[in-house]
Amino acid sequence: MGLRARWSAIVGRLPSSYAEAFAAGYARAAFRRASRPRATAALVQAAEEMSAKGEHAMAEALYRRAAEAGDRRAVVKLVNWPGVREDPAAMEAVYRAAIAAGDVESVASLAALRARQGDTAEARALSWWPSNAAASAR
Repeated sequence: MGLRARWSAIVGRLPSSYAEAFAAGYARAAFRRASRPRATAALVQAAEEMSAKGEHAMAEALYRRAAEAGDRRAVVKLVNWPGVREDPAAMEAVYRAAIAAGDVESVASLAALRARQGDTAEARALSWWPSNAAASAR
């Protein structure tokens, strides 16, 4: 029995509710992946509006949320935000959260920050990150 036939036999024995649950879960995950850029763009836009209105604490919170979701524009805004810009530990936390969320461009920024802080070993390790080659070529 070939692989396709075995898979069909297994799937054929599953109650339809399992197949429906699997399909629904897959659809939800695909929707989340597809809507994430739009959601973070909306957060950045809301943060810019709050900043323009003078509500800086709310703007910072929205930028932080978008940066933690991996939005590069929010990362740049947040690391240049008053209070964060002067605190290397806060900048490092922003970069690390963005990297964890998939912002590969923050790797080069974190490497430069760690080099300025004197941690050349980590800076060298980060510079070997595969995405840094593309980021440094720009």
